[in-house]
Amino acid sequence: MSYVSIDTESFYCSVCARRHLLALGCVFNCTQQRYVWYVARQNCVIDKTSQKIHGIANCQFGFDISHVLQSFDLLLEQNCVTRLVAHDVCSDLSLLLHECGICDQKNLLSKLCRMEHICTKLETFKKSHRPGSSVKWPSLHDAYCTAEGLVPYYAHDPVTDAEVCAFVFEYLTNRDKKKHGS
Repeated sequence: MSYVSIDTESFYCSVCARRHLLALGCVFNCTQQRYVWYVARQNCVIDKTSQKIHGIANCQFGFDISHVLQSFDLLLEQNCVTRLVAHDVCSDLSLLLHECGICDQKNLLSKLCRMEHICTKLETFKKSHRPGSSVKWPSLHDAYCTAEGLVPYYAHDPVTDAEVCAFVFEYLTNRDKKKHGS
C-alpha cells in the first residue's frame, strides 16, 4: 500500500480575505523521501496568529504555488500513491483542493479526490475514546505520545509533522494487524 503523509501550514490573509497554503510537507512511505515546499505569496499579509504558530512573518520567499502543486503531483505519480494520510485530512485536503482550483491544476485535483483519505486524528480518537467520556480530539502530539509511549514531541514544521503523522498511521495499522492476528 503506497501512501503519502502530508501536513500543510496555512495563514489567513486580510488583504484578500482567504486562507493560503504557506507550506506543504510530505513523506512517501515506499521510498521514505521527505519534501517540504514553502510558498511565496506576493501582496499577502500573514496574520499574527499564524506568525506565532509557524514562526514566519514574511511569505515573499519560496516557490510559486503552481510549481509546488506540479512537483507534488509528479511525486504522487512517481510513487504510485493511492492513499493520502494526514492528521486533519479534511483541513489539509480542502486547502490543497482549493489551491488546485485556483491554479487550474485539474490533474492533481482529480488525483487527490480519487485517493483513499486517512485521518490519524479520527483514527486515534476511535481507538482511544471510551464511551461515556468527554470528547476531545487528539492533537498530533497526543497521537504521537500514544503511539510512542509518552515520548514528547513538540516540533511544528510541515515535514516533521508529516513524518510524525506517518509514524502514528503505521502504529495504528500495525496495532490493528496484531489485534486481528494478521
